[in-house]
Amino acid sequence: MAQTFTDLEIVVVDDCSSDRTWAIAESMAARDGRIRMVRNPCRLGLVQNWNRSICHCTGKWIKFLFQDDLLHEHCIERMLSAANADQNSTPKAFVVGDRDFLIEDGVANHLRLFYESSVVTLKDIFQKRSFIGPEALSKAIIERGVGLNFVGEPTSVMVKREMFTKYSFLTNI
Repeated sequence: MAQTFTDLEIVVVDDCSSDRTWAIAESMAARDGRIRMVRNPCRLGLVQNWNRSICHCTGKWIKFLFQDDLLHEHCIERMLSAANADQNSTPKAFVVGDRDFLIEDGVANHLRLFYESSVVTLKDIFQKRSFIGPEALSKAIIERGVGLNFVGEPTSVMVKREMFTKYSFLTNI
């Protein structure tokens, strides 16, 4: 809600949460007309809930944000700027932003150690580069080997909505 780019829709799809998620989201939606709420009639699970979320989005770009994620206030603005940076190049279908981890107190030491020392990020691969073209990203994926996920979770990516129609089984988008 605090994004510097404000012309956006916020679609909340609740997958039958058992806590106060729905009530909290309703309260926020009452104060912000950009928020639309959808509640699943039965639990769909992680991936099907993502798919349902996509089906309810109407914007040109889709950016996931999950219940345990934080989004930098300039994230959407910067991702859209990167998507439109070079008007002479091939239109971009997705934009990747770097991620960081905030580890809460109480997380098991082996998990903390994993995230602090084993996870590879875009910063690790590309150092201080602020723009990574599709060729460089593809080359890094090939050179670093399959299975090394330095791009990150779905929240690290913003995807053009038409890509879901073009390359997925989602038929009612």
